Amino acid sequence: MSKQLSKTPPLWIMITREMPCRFATGKNRRLAAIAEALIQAGVRLECHHISDSHEIRKPHDLELWKSFEKTVLWRVNQKDDPGSPEDLGEGVEFRSAQNVAIGLAGELEGAELEGIIFTSLETVTAAWKSLPQHVLRILESDELESSRAREFSLIENSVITEMERKSFIAKRMLEKQWIPQFDLVAFSSAKEMSKAVDQIQAPEANLTVWPNVVPEPPTPVSRHVPDTPVFLFVGHLGYPPNQDGLIWFAEVILPLILESEPDAILRIIGQRCPDSLAKRLDRPGVENLGAQPTLGEYYASATAAIIPLRAGTGTRIKILEAFSFLCPVISTSKGADGLSVSGGKELFLADDPADFSDACLSLFRDRSLGEKVAVEGCRFWRNGFTREILDKIISLSLSKLKGGTVLRTSRLDE
Repeated sequence: MSKQLSKTPPLWIMITREMPCRFATGKNRRLAAIAEALIQAGVRLECHHISDSHEIRKPHDLELWKSFEKTVLWRVNQKDDPGSPEDLGEGVEFRSAQNVAIGLAGELEGAELEGIIFTSLETVTAAWKSLPQHVLRILESDELESSRAREFSLIENSVITEMERKSFIAKRMLEKQWIPQFDLVAFSSAKEMSKAVDQIQAPEANLTVWPNVVPEPPTPVSRHVPDTPVFLFVGHLGYPPNQDGLIWFAEVILPLILESEPDAILRIIGQRCPDSLAKRLDRPGVENLGAQPTLGEYYASATAAIIPLRAGTGTRIKILEAFSFLCPVISTSKGADGLSVSGGKELFLADDPADFSDACLSLFRDRSLGEKVAVEGCRFWRNGFTREILDKIISLSLSKLKGGTVLRTSRLDE
């Protein structure tokens, strides 16, 4: 008899390929906020992380993981499997299986399970057939994976361009097959949700928005902008749209700024910078600081946060984070996609290199202008993108699911 996951409902399981982490960026940070909101709603949550890599890393956010009912790190067993890793942390278990679906089926046998959250279509088949009919099923989609593949395929000189181009059709077929079978599919914005309706004819009754959120800054915000212009970029440097945007800013926009302000600085904070990107960013006026444990001081001393993205989907946590720190933001239209913001009000929007550099110089030369848009940006964040708001939204989603007011259209296993 397989070990039961839990004896007392309500128990939910999150199956993911990304580790929930409050200190990371992008999807990892989004999942951390969702996990905390589920626990706040009274759910006992287990997290099952699936990895194809030999490297099983100790969770960075152990405090969050301790709040889970259980954490299981799954590794797909390979020929030269290195064996069980050591010192994963309290409450963290390790599993190795040649077939994760079979391994999960054993874990799920006899579990008093109320619901399960899949964080990508890649994880669906790992457990779907093992679930009893009554178990509620949520897909935390953030964005359409096919749209993401299409956006990546448009990035020039990206090492994954051809791979993503080939995967677009396969992902779109999976979305059409699986999305209608979920009780609920959560996207990061109304725009991403509308794509599911327009592009794959997903049933609107099954869709909702769980917005990206950022917490209150850990300490009171006190800005002290230096006399030299500093433009801050924060993000995961392994993410192709971030790489493309940084190269565009450093090689095209920054030189325009330096013509007028030769002491201007592009300050970059982010993990996993590939050597190829580091070489292109090794130029006058660029500070590549790597990952930093806290960000408040960097936002406080920046003329503006920049979002020079020309590709990507979802909504930018980095914009919301800058808003929360009262830091002015300059973004491309694509960078602000999914957020109902107005250029000149909550932030500045610029898609042309000259316009982008002009916005940077204007904010440096007129601090009152920066203060004005920063206050509006902070108000925008506080009115729709705080942890408290996400807690309420997810609690309402669970209540509707349990009450039967959100229903799937069909399931393959019915």
